[in-house]
Amino acid sequence: MVQGRIKDRILLVTGNDRIEIDIRNALGDDFLVQRTLNKAGALGTLAYHHPGLIVSDFDTDNTDGLDLLKTIRNNAQTKFIPFITVISSNHTNKRISAIESGSDSIISYPFNPQEFMAVIRTNLKKFKEFYLISTTDELTRLHNRREFINKFNNEISLAPDHIMSLAIFDIDFFKKVNDLYGHPTGDIVLKALAKLLKEKTGPSFFPARFGGEEFVILFPGTSIKKAQEEVEKLLNDFSEIEFKKNNVSFHVTFSAGLAEYPGMAKTISELLSRSDQAMYAAKSDGRNRVYSFSPLMAHNDQFWEYMRSSKGSFVDYRSYDSITGLPYLPQMLEIITDKNLQIQSMGVLVLSLKLEYDVEEFFGLKNITYDLENITTLIVKSCELIFPSDIYVGLSDIYNYEFIVLFPSVVDFSFNEQKFNQICIDICSTINEDLVHYTIELNYASSVLTPDSSNNRKLLSEIAAVRSRIVPFSSRKKNLETMLSFFPIRTKPFSLKKSVSLKEFCDSTTLQARYQYLSLNHPFEHNSILEAYLNNSINRKEELIYYIESITDSFGQDITLPLLVPCLKGISFLDYVSLLSCTIPCITKVLMINEYNLRQVPLNNYTDYLNELPENCILGLDNCYIGKEILNILSQFNFSIAVLSGNITRNLFLFKERIKIISGLKTFLDQIGMSMATREILSEEEYQIIKDLNIPLVSGEYINHRKEIMSP
Repeated sequence: MVQGRIKDRILLVTGNDRIEIDIRNALGDDFLVQRTLNKAGALGTLAYHHPGLIVSDFDTDNTDGLDLLKTIRNNAQTKFIPFITVISSNHTNKRISAIESGSDSIISYPFNPQEFMAVIRTNLKKFKEFYLISTTDELTRLHNRREFINKFNNEISLAPDHIMSLAIFDIDFFKKVNDLYGHPTGDIVLKALAKLLKEKTGPSFFPARFGGEEFVILFPGTSIKKAQEEVEKLLNDFSEIEFKKNNVSFHVTFSAGLAEYPGMAKTISELLSRSDQAMYAAKSDGRNRVYSFSPLMAHNDQFWEYMRSSKGSFVDYRSYDSITGLPYLPQMLEIITDKNLQIQSMGVLVLSLKLEYDVEEFFGLKNITYDLENITTLIVKSCELIFPSDIYVGLSDIYNYEFIVLFPSVVDFSFNEQKFNQICIDICSTINEDLVHYTIELNYASSVLTPDSSNNRKLLSEIAAVRSRIVPFSSRKKNLETMLSFFPIRTKPFSLKKSVSLKEFCDSTTLQARYQYLSLNHPFEHNSILEAYLNNSINRKEELIYYIESITDSFGQDITLPLLVPCLKGISFLDYVSLLSCTIPCITKVLMINEYNLRQVPLNNYTDYLNELPENCILGLDNCYIGKEILNILSQFNFSIAVLSGNITRNLFLFKERIKIISGLKTFLDQIGMSMATREILSEEEYQIIKDLNIPLVSGEYINHRKEIMSP
């Protein structure tokens, strides 16, 4: 266990040894000071560790202090780190530039040590107060998921070989508490558990709320046996608390699971997965108990459950949509009616999703399923953001990608229907900004209705009339058609650079490029339209030859790594391999087979070809959607790499089940010696989970952004 107070980390950027000595003397031993000489060194350090404060010398010529400050302020991950500038008192112009660029404080050099320390401590205090707000759960005042993971990573960096235990626990039958006694009482239960956790918080007890009724505790320096004793005592204390509502008393328990680092897991994701398996076993055995992970519990892993399940049915046991978990329109009206609200008006917003291109044909229904789950979350959050009132979201029916948002109100919207319609436009704008990452166009309609609570059938027909007035909110299809205008071509090679870029899969830790592939330019680089379009456009060997020659003419000198290329439905596999091998002979080609290929061509038809592949051609599995068939496919055929679809990793941090599924697949691929990659990582949250899962290869906007920060 790491003893004592963890010192605040200060990054000092200066090329002047005298300034470094004076600053270190002023700071004494109270801080952990790390020095770099210039901007390049500072950005390299920031790529791995964020300090509590940056002190930069603007006087030394090779420090690049002003450029560093601008870069820090323009980066979402570093913009709030306090930045203290050290400048000689006679450099007025530099002082003005520092103020205009966002320096928090300016220290004249030479400085008074007491004044310098006062500035340092004041800025650190402000930053910590801000940081506490951003890393704390609003209801319970416990740390949130992000800070919990930061804590784990910090402990590992300080003592990578030290033992550490993790507990994850979930309040038993919490939904029943909310249903029977109301959500305010449910909040009281959550706060009571949080109070117990905060009372125990210390160097070897770090609790956090993961969301909903789920909590976690990190036990640095503590064995799993000792940690289990702590959690069992916590369960006993919590179960003895008496809660009351309307003169009815009740008690609440939780189920918990624990795992130990590094004996049971090497990363935070693996540790959470093992703990969760133990918790699942505790719930299966009757709840109100604490289990430590053992290999016998591994069969409960959600990945294997998913492999055995029959996903894809239209409705779940409640007759809700099985993909989004939303009710259909008639059920939604019944739910609203059962609330016995005095509704004066009903605002209606219809959101109809239209595929910009029939990606489903080429990459499968399961990837569209993942997108619908993503978009459901996006729609709900956008509605809550713009109109924080009672909102009900559902689907029109089982046949359309069409969402219905109802706003039942005690206020009569009809008096100002124009304002309500503007609210709907604002909601659509928020949704549409995020749909740039999808192959989907947004259409909408909105209106205000006067409902009759005794006649839902009439309200259904009125909503149907609103649905009939749907119009496009915005269209990117024209831009897409312009970008794809390089086809058809019949006479000569053509330039791809106006429409297509050469992208990279990088090592998830070092960010060194390992593979290359082609993708459309902005704003369509986040999806798979190019591969779908090529499948639809290239049906003859001559067209394929023109396209391959255009690749070499446009990017020949830039292709220096194995190139991932999609297999095309209109060309026989053998012809495709032969043409690629002859036309691009010096580069290894990774032939990416996707769901369409697997559905259209029996796998045994590939067997004869696999032994005949040229040395510069290898096989990969593309847009890996994780379905029942995947284990059999990966076990039988010699794939070198499996690339997850961008659909499953998008907003991955919001979908706990997906993390478990990917973790299980990663374990399976490790067993058969196959590499794994993820497409189109767009955010830090997605990247951190992928890194925690030890997935070796990544691509996407966030990776490019991170590489820019790390490069001099």
